[in-house]
Amino acid sequence: MPGKDRQSNRILNQRGLTLFESLVALALLALGAAAVGNFMTSQIRHGSNNHLQAQAYSHAADELERVRALPFRQMDNSTSNRTTGDVKYLIHTAVTDGAPAPSMKTIAVTVSWNSPGGAQSIDVHTVYTQVTPD
Repeated sequence: MPGKDRQSNRILNQRGLTLFESLVALALLALGAAAVGNFMTSQIRHGSNNHLQAQAYSHAADELERVRALPFRQMDNSTSNRTTGDVKYLIHTAVTDGAPAPSMKTIAVTVSWNSPGGAQSIDVHTVYTQVTPD
């Protein structure tokens, strides 16, 4: 029965090793879960920033349409605020007469807001021309 004693000893020796392996596996699982958690948090922040930027471009497009609806001679600089959700957007419109040529106006809309990552802004530029007299 010497073979049986060796087998019993081997099983007894493996109990501690199995516990050690389990602890290592749990530690690796915890590290993996932490890495996935950090990745998910980062992706949520980027998604939120993209949403805020899309809202800003939407406000800029609305402002360009508002200015475009005005008679050519009444297009002028303006500043306004719009709130979407809990984010306040500052919209500044700058109108430059005679640029890039006579009977044309360059319109620049800057939309600024504060996000969790800090102050952000976008700029949209376009050129309008007077096709028919007002």
